[in-house]
Amino acid sequence: GVAGEQGIQGIQGAAGTGINFRGQVATVADLPAGAAQGDAYIVQADDSLRVWDDTTKAWVDGGSIQGPQGIAGEQGIQGAQGEVGPAGAQGVEGPAGVQGSRGTGWFTGTGTPTEVPGSIPGDMYLETVTGDVYVLN
Repeated sequence: GVAGEQGIQGIQGAAGTGINFRGQVATVADLPAGAAQGDAYIVQADDSLRVWDDTTKAWVDGGSIQGPQGIAGEQGIQGAQGEVGPAGAQGVEGPAGVQGSRGTGWFTGTGTPTEVPGSIPGDMYLETVTGDVYVLN
């Protein structure tokens, strides 16, 4: 058949009970043993709202207070360069290096050098009378 006409509006219902937020606890086991009607706590372990029901004398799970993970935001702009920090502590002394090869040596004497004991090629010889310098071979 044909649908009937809209009926008249019913009377307003009684006011519902609200909640009285009392704080948060780590787990459900940490909720107080008794409370007043409508007392509510957030349980951190599962992000749920628990509300005291005076009729059943129990905490009722009011659902999760955390929604689903949102999408990642855009990369922000790079921040300004920070100030240079203080100098670090002196490091420990390193190990000794390997012995290097003998460098150029200087010898002195009078007269033109012919053979200078202990010299190697590249050593220098200063003739002390004339001031002449020789590179030894």
